[in-house]
Amino acid sequence: MTAVLASGHQLAGRRPWACDRCGASWLAVEPGPCRLCGDGQLAESDVLVNGEPEAVVRFAIDPQEAARRLEAYVAGTPMADPDARAAAGRLVPHHVPAWLVDARLVARFEAEVGFDYDVESTVETCSNGRWTTRPVTETRIRWEPRAGTLERAFDNEASPALSTWNAWLEVLAVPDPIVGGRLKDDHPILLPDRPPELAWPAAARGFKKRAGAVVQEAAAAAHVREVYIQPVWEDVVWTWVLFPVYSATWTDASGRKRVLRVDGRTGRVTGAVGSSRRLGWIWAAVWATLGLVVLGVSAVSVLPAIVFPVVLLLTFAGGALGFVLLVAAIVPPLRVYRVNRALPDVDPCVAHAAG
Repeated sequence: MTAVLASGHQLAGRRPWACDRCGASWLAVEPGPCRLCGDGQLAESDVLVNGEPEAVVRFAIDPQEAARRLEAYVAGTPMADPDARAAAGRLVPHHVPAWLVDARLVARFEAEVGFDYDVESTVETCSNGRWTTRPVTETRIRWEPRAGTLERAFDNEASPALSTWNAWLEVLAVPDPIVGGRLKDDHPILLPDRPPELAWPAAARGFKKRAGAVVQEAAAAAHVREVYIQPVWEDVVWTWVLFPVYSATWTDASGRKRVLRVDGRTGRVTGAVGSSRRLGWIWAAVWATLGLVVLGVSAVSVLPAIVFPVVLLLTFAGGALGFVLLVAAIVPPLRVYRVNRALPDVDPCVAHAAG
């Protein structure tokens, strides 16, 4: 049952908060920056809750390892923004929710189940002007109809609790099956923004798939298809499962906050990293200076080349090298421009970004 958790009250040892920027709801021990958008601050607020978190997928990597993974990820961007490079020192842990649904199914079903059988035949081939015959065995499927009633209790069907769950699947490697323990830490918890009534269709599809597997097993069949179920769902229970995440923010050249995330179980890193315009221009200045120096030396060597013709070859080579270095000076700013131009306009994990 969905209920309002009033400001100042507690659930799972935490009070309710809402971000003043993206509107995300949190359970947290104390206020602070919003770990979702990275740009807002948490303020005490009434929030909607359904049940409470009961299963927690544990952090498998510690903060130090998460920081190392993040540093390596940022280093993969050419001339990475200095603030992005420093983000590893600002990593904070938190939890992201999904629904776990238990339900009892009472249903009439119809299905086609398949049984493998072997068919022996022969194949004739021509080689070197001679025909040869060889036996072959093909495996085929015999489909048969089945109908009946099914009563079965299903536990722990996962369903999205966030409207941006598809984006979170790029962040999190969701284990199958989901094995969770009890909540023992005090890390902030992002609250679901997809209530059970909106999450139910995804859960129902998962239950029907599992029901099809039950029908297949009961029929001792190798395959199943075209499963039609007229379900009646009973004893539906919703609980939360929490996934571990580390996040850190960095500020790009336009002053916008961006969030980098590390999966607390696998260490996978996601998020947008920009390049430093300042570093781009510094490298451009370095290459241009080298090019001018080489061209200068080549120009000075023209006079000795009048006396020593062999020096003329070195003069031409130096001039070509200097020209190449001058042209190369435009590459760093161009790379910075291309990287920064590719930065996304919105964070796909944030449901309601302001502005």
